[in-house]
Amino acid sequence: MRPLALGALLLGLAALPACGDGEAALFLTVRARAGETVRGVSRLRVVATLDGVRSQDGETALTGAPVDLGSRSLQVRFPRGRTGRVTVDVTELDANRAGLGTGSGEATLVAGRETELTVELAGSPSDGDGGTDLGGSSDGGPPDLAVPPSDGGATDGGALDGSTSPDMAPPWTARRAAAVVLLDGKVYVAGGYTTTVASDLLEVFDPTTGTWTRKQSMPAPRGGVVGFAIGGKLYVAGGDTCNDALVEYDPLVNGWTARAAMPKGQENAAAVTIGGEGYVFGGYCLGSVDATKVQKFNPSTGVWTTTGLTAMPRSRDRGGAVWVGGRAYIVGGQWGNGNYISNIDIYDPLNNTWGNPVTMQTPRSSLGVFACGHTIYAVDGANGSGYSTLVDAYDLNANAWSTVTSFGIGRWQLGAVATNGNIYALGGTTNEMSSITTVEQHGLACPPPVQAGSDFFNAATLGPQWTWVRENAAGWSLTASPGSMRITTAAGDIVRTSADQKNILLQAAGGDVTIQTRVTISPTAPAQQANVMFYKDDDNFVQLGVAYASNSVVISFVKEIAGTTTNVATSTDSMVGTPTVLRITRSGTIYTASYSFDDGRTFTPAGTTTAPTILGQVGIGATNGASSVASALNADFDWFERY
Repeated sequence: MRPLALGALLLGLAALPACGDGEAALFLTVRARAGETVRGVSRLRVVATLDGVRSQDGETALTGAPVDLGSRSLQVRFPRGRTGRVTVDVTELDANRAGLGTGSGEATLVAGRETELTVELAGSPSDGDGGTDLGGSSDGGPPDLAVPPSDGGATDGGALDGSTSPDMAPPWTARRAAAVVLLDGKVYVAGGYTTTVASDLLEVFDPTTGTWTRKQSMPAPRGGVVGFAIGGKLYVAGGDTCNDALVEYDPLVNGWTARAAMPKGQENAAAVTIGGEGYVFGGYCLGSVDATKVQKFNPSTGVWTTTGLTAMPRSRDRGGAVWVGGRAYIVGGQWGNGNYISNIDIYDPLNNTWGNPVTMQTPRSSLGVFACGHTIYAVDGANGSGYSTLVDAYDLNANAWSTVTSFGIGRWQLGAVATNGNIYALGGTTNEMSSITTVEQHGLACPPPVQAGSDFFNAATLGPQWTWVRENAAGWSLTASPGSMRITTAAGDIVRTSADQKNILLQAAGGDVTIQTRVTISPTAPAQQANVMFYKDDDNFVQLGVAYASNSVVISFVKEIAGTTTNVATSTDSMVGTPTVLRITRSGTIYTASYSFDDGRTFTPAGTTTAPTILGQVGIGATNGASSVASALNADFDWFERY
C-alpha cells in the first residue's frame, strides 16, 4: 500500500543505519497477548501521537497474508527535532481492513537514540501454538513498514495514494438519500431509504477500526434528509413529503432530542456547518418556489433564521454543500427532470452575498461532496448519461478541475466523506428500488477543515472579521494582485523597542488553533520580511516569517513577551521568491512553527516555544524593519487559514 499521507518515508529495515544527528527512532514489537492469538491478519496500522499531535500514520501489508499474529518487529523513525512522549496505537486489519484487535503503548523519544516499545494486541484464546511468528527477516532485523508523517496533511487538498478498496463488505444496513456526516472522525449515517421504505436507523462507522456500531434510532423514519455537526452533536433536518423536523443526537448519552422545526420543510436539500450554525440550502417540496431558500439554525438559541438571508441564484435540489476558506460552495444537483446544474454557487456568510459561480467539470445530481484543504471533491452521482463513477477535484487555488480517480460502482443518492487517510463512498442506488451495500474507499491525505475567519482574499473588500493596526490604506490592496492580500513593506517594526510597523492585519484568535498563510516575497534588505503571527500588542507576540538576515533569505521564528525578544529559531532552508506556507500551532502555552515550499504537501519544523495564552489575536504583516532604508517590496498573501 502506498502511504496514506504525504511526507518522506521514515521507517526502517534491518540494514537501516543508526539514528542520524537529531533523529529519534522507535523499535516497536507488536505481539498478541499471552495465551491469545489473532487470526487472519492481512496488515497492521500504526498511529504515533507525539506530545498530543498525530505524527505518524500508516499501514503495512504482511507477507503471505492473511496470517495469525504472533510477534512482529517494526522500526519507526522520526525527523530531526521530533522528541518527547509518544503514544503508539496499533490495529490489526483483515483483508477488508476491518479491525481484528488493538493495543497501545507509550515511550519517551530521545534525539539520536532508538527507544524500545512492546505493544500487546487483544485476540482470541490461543490453541497452544501461540500463533505464527512473523518476526522480521532472516537476519533478525525489523521488516518494512510505511508510516509517513501526518504533519497536518496537504493544504492544496491532499494527495490520493492510488489504492482503492472496491468492497469493504460492511456489516451495516445499506441506505440511500441518508444524512452522512463526519463527526469527531467517525462517519454517522442517519435515516434514508433501505429500498423504497424510509429508515430511522443511525449507524456509525469508525474508520480506525473498520467497524460499524448501531446507535439509538431516530424518533421517526425519514429519507431525503440532510445532516450537519455542531459542538460534538449530530443534527438531522428535513426529509420526504416536505418534512420540517429537526432532531439532535448526542453521542455522549446515545439519545435524540427534538429541536425547533424548520421554517420550510424540504427534502434532498444541501447542508453545511458555518461558524457554529447549520445552514440548509434549497431542496424540494412539491414543486415549491422555495428551492432557492437559505435557512440557518443556531443550536445555542434554538432559533431558525430565514429573514434577511440572500436567496440562492437558482433553484436547486439533490446537491451538496461544503465550507472552504470562509465560503460555502453549493455543488451539483438539479431542478426538474433532466436539468442538471453545472454551476457551483458560492456564498459568503459574512457579507450575505453570492459570488460568481464556478462551472463543474461533470454536472451531476445526488452526488457525494466533501472538501479537503483547498480542494472540493465531487463523487459519483447521476446525469443524463447515467451513473457516474468519477471522483473530480476542483482546486480553488489553481481554479482548475481534474479527475483524480474512479470508483468501481456508479451510484447516486450516496454520501461521501474524507477521514483517516481515505475517501469513503457510502450507500446510494442505481434504481431507487434498492440500496448499495458496498462502501468504497480510496487513499487521501486530508487536513482538518478550516474554521470560520479563514480568508481566500477573493473579494474586493475585507471581511468584518479583520481589523488593522496602524493602517496605511495606500500600503495594502485586494485588487493589485487579484486573489491575494498585497501588503507593501515600509519602514517600521515591532521587535525590541520598536512599535511602528504599519498594516498588521488581525482577527480574534480564540483558544487552541493552527494558523497558516501562503506568502510570496523576495526580501533583499536586512529585517525585510513577511509574517504570520499571534499578537496581543507590540510587546507581546509570536511570529514566523520569510525574512532577510545575515545576507540571505531565511525562515525566522521570533517571540517577544513583556518586551523581551527571543530568536527562537532561524532556518536558512529558504527558496527565494517561492510561495511559502507559514504555519504556527498553539496548544495551551506551546507554540509550534513549521513551513512548506510545496504548497503544504510536506512541512519542515521551524521550532517550538512557550508563551502566555494572552496572545488573543492572529494575523499577518510585512515590513522593511525599524531602521531600513530599503525600497518598498510587495508581499502577496494568497490566503489565511485557521484550523
